Amino acid sequence: MTKTRIRAAAADDWPAIWRFMRPIVAAGETFAWARDIPEQEARTRWCHEPPGRTFVARNLTYCSYGSTLSAGRRMGSAPRRGGYCESEEDHATA
Repeated sequence: MTKTRIRAAAADDWPAIWRFMRPIVAAGETFAWARDIPEQEARTRWCHEPPGRTFVARNLTYCSYGSTLSAGRRMGSAPRRGGYCESEEDHATA
């Protein structure tokens, strides 16, 4: 069984996150984002500075297969925001 490590995402994690996140966004079923969102805009929306936080799940071979974010309190009827996405392909082989 492969162990999973969950930690705060670093800037150099983005390419691995985008690799599995891009087809999820393009499918248009999970995020209320444009399906053809530019990579830099997706990165800005997903990778937050404090008080928001972004995490990555990786196995011991450093294969990224999940990421989540938590953003600070917001105004309105849904003041907390978060999200999660994972790669079925990488997770299945982990």
